[in-house]
Amino acid sequence: MLLSKSLKKIKEKKNESLKNKKKIDKSLSKENIVFNQDAEYGCGLDGKFYRLGGGKYIPVSKKVYLAYLRKNKLRLRDIQKLLTSVYPTQQENYNLLKLPTQYVPVDYKLTNIVKLFWKHGITTQGWDQGSFNTRKNIDHPGFISFDRYNNQQEEVFVILKKLFGNRHVIDVTKNYQHVKPGKEMRDMNQKMSAKYSKQIRFDQSRYFCAISFNHQLLEWMHKKLNLEVPKIEDSITASQIIEIDSH
Repeated sequence: MLLSKSLKKIKEKKNESLKNKKKIDKSLSKENIVFNQDAEYGCGLDGKFYRLGGGKYIPVSKKVYLAYLRKNKLRLRDIQKLLTSVYPTQQENYNLLKLPTQYVPVDYKLTNIVKLFWKHGITTQGWDQGSFNTRKNIDHPGFISFDRYNNQQEEVFVILKKLFGNRHVIDVTKNYQHVKPGKEMRDMNQKMSAKYSKQIRFDQSRYFCAISFNHQLLEWMHKKLNLEVPKIEDSITASQIIEIDSH
């Protein structure tokens, strides 16, 4: 008799749970379970999928997100790799390079240069391929930063001069010694960009250093290093991982 009552209670709880699940399913709006070709979708840092609507991100099913990926010729495995990479919120079209323990998204135009630096034992810290505004005829320089020494304790500055040639790499460290962050830094960058538009500019601090270069110099840099310039059609579309504001 006690066993019969116990089984009855379990059955009642199960039925109640199923009813609640149905209520939740019915509460899902059509826009969350049907793919909208004109909507913007993304994968959150939490690994869940969202649609942008009304200035906020609305959760959607994996099925809807996969439909979005198919429409835009994107692959879920690339999104998953980017999600676990060192910089998931990549803003430029990119290629994924593999380190022993992690994936690294690299701005697509810098992919082959970064790979060459790695071959020379140079530990890169960050980069930006830059851009060129054809309408305003303004060059937004790119940069690559790295440790001061490679894994053989050779100075990176010396390696760069060997790779690009002595006269093509100029040390501008002294120009930045007393420059404050913000407007002063932007003004100095603009000044160096105009003065050394056809040279790679090297800036060194105590522990790390960086090169900056006008965007239009990238083609020459690849040619000098006997590298192929990566094509955008061979890269992965950027801005696929989104930061969800939970507040």
